[in-house]
Amino acid sequence: MKKPNFKNILKRLTIVDIAIILLIIVAVVFAFSQVGADDDKGQSVSFDSSTLNKLVEKYLSFYRDGNVIKTSVGGYNSSSGEYQELHGTVLWVDDNSGAGVRVLIDVDGESVLAGLYKDVKNADIYIEHITLETTGEKYKNVTEFKINPMQIDNLNEINEGIPNNTNYTVSTTIATDLEDSQSYQELSNELYINGKRNSIRPLAIDAQSQLLINMAKTKEIAIASEILGSLNGQTDIITIRIYGTTEKDIAAIKNAYDVINIRKIT
Repeated sequence: MKKPNFKNILKRLTIVDIAIILLIIVAVVFAFSQVGADDDKGQSVSFDSSTLNKLVEKYLSFYRDGNVIKTSVGGYNSSSGEYQELHGTVLWVDDNSGAGVRVLIDVDGESVLAGLYKDVKNADIYIEHITLETTGEKYKNVTEFKINPMQIDNLNEINEGIPNNTNYTVSTTIATDLEDSQSYQELSNELYINGKRNSIRPLAIDAQSQLLINMAKTKEIAIASEILGSLNGQTDIITIRIYGTTEKDIAAIKNAYDVINIRKIT
C-alpha cells in the first residue's frame, strides 16, 4: 500500500476547503472553552412537575461540592391560589422516601416550603416549574466528617460532641425499637411549626422502626429528642457537615467521635 502523499493532498485543497477546516477547528476550540467557562460560572437546571423526581439527585451533586444553590420557583400560592414566582436560596431538600420532593427555600429571610400539590399539601407554594442554579459561589470552610456507627439512647447523643455555636448538619439512619406513629406525627407537626424542615422522620411508612436523619440541625435534633425520648438506637455511619470550620472544630470532632474520614470541601 502506498503511503499517502500529503503534499499532493495539500495541493488539491481549495481555499473553500481550508476555510471549512479552519472553521471546524475554531468551533471545537470554542466548544471546549465554553465548557470550561460553564464549570467556572456554574450551572442552571430546570424541572417541571413531570421531572421533579430528578431534582434531588441534581441538588445533591451541587451540595456535595459546597455550592450556594439559588432557585427560582413558579407555582401557585397555597393560600390565595394565585400564580407567583419566588427567588431565593435552597436551604434543604428531601424526597420523602420517594413520596414527594420538598424544597425549603430562604426568600428574604423567610422559610418557604415548595412541593407538588399531590405530595406536599402543607407547602407554601405548589410547584409548576423550578430552577436550581449555581454561580460559582461556595460556602466557606466546609468540612464533612464520617463517623463510625454509634449505639445511642437519645438523639442528643449524636450531636453532643459538636462545639456550641457551630453551623452544622447531621445525616444518618437509626434502627430503633420505637414504632409510635402518634409521636412521629407530633414530631412532624413540631418540625413544620419550627422552620418547616422535616429532617427527622421514619424512613418509610412501612419502616417506622428506622429513623432517617437528613441534614438535621441543632433545633430539629433538640425537638426530636424531647418528643421521641429513649430510642435504644443503633445508627448507620454518621455524616457531620460543618460550615465555617475552624481547626478547633476539627480537633473537637476528632476528640469526641470515632472519625473514619475528614473531607475538606471548600
